[in-house]
Amino acid sequence: MPSITREFISGSPRISAGLAFAVAITLRFIFRARSLGFSVDQVADLLALWQDRNRASSDVKAVAYAHIEELDNKIEKLMSMRRTLQHLAEHCQGDHRPDCPILGDLAGATDPVDASLSLDHPAMSVSVRDTVSHS
Repeated sequence: MPSITREFISGSPRISAGLAFAVAITLRFIFRARSLGFSVDQVADLLALWQDRNRASSDVKAVAYAHIEELDNKIEKLMSMRRTLQHLAEHCQGDHRPDCPILGDLAGATDPVDASLSLDHPAMSVSVRDTVSHS
């Protein structure tokens, strides 16, 4: 670690206001990048590009588009999970009966909407119940 960084971290009075300002700007950059969902590695890449006055903006744009693709993939996965859970919740009676398609799906039933499989079901072995209850 460079000595100037050690001095800043230790709170040395020799640190100039200019350095403190530069650190504050860098931290703001990092927090903003993280708030946009960039990974730590991507933030490091963006910081390096930001500090490189000879950078090509196409390099920055490539990092941004790669992140957009990652976000799109995450959004699609989340939407798929939401659709599945919405379907299961709509088919749950939500009454006094124990049958629940949500639990059936979680248990891996082939037809979770009609599933009544639970740990108390005769098809479930005692060893499975013991494993779950002692975990």
